[in-house]
Amino acid sequence: MTLDEAIRHCLEQARKLQDKADRVGDDESRQCMECAADHIQLAEWLTELKERREADVQPVIHAAWIETTPNDYYEWYKCSNCKYTDTKKFNYCPKCGAKMDC
Repeated sequence: MTLDEAIRHCLEQARKLQDKADRVGDDESRQCMECAADHIQLAEWLTELKERREADVQPVIHAAWIETTPNDYYEWYKCSNCKYTDTKKFNYCPKCGAKMDC
């Protein structure tokens, strides 16, 4: 079940419980309305979770280390994305966070 399906399910159940509350006695009606409110609350929480997940997902930037002119002691590498320069090749760029493909 996806988050969207779970949200729809909660809202459908809340609607059914609200409809049922209109047809039954006072005590059972109160219980149905409380349960419907719980389903609506759950749907709201799931919606917030979905929005947070979507906000947290960022596209992966790909780059590569470019070998620059070595000096007498070290070889230097430059990030092809942000031009950050270092003597080490990391799996990612420490400055821009790009994933290094090579």
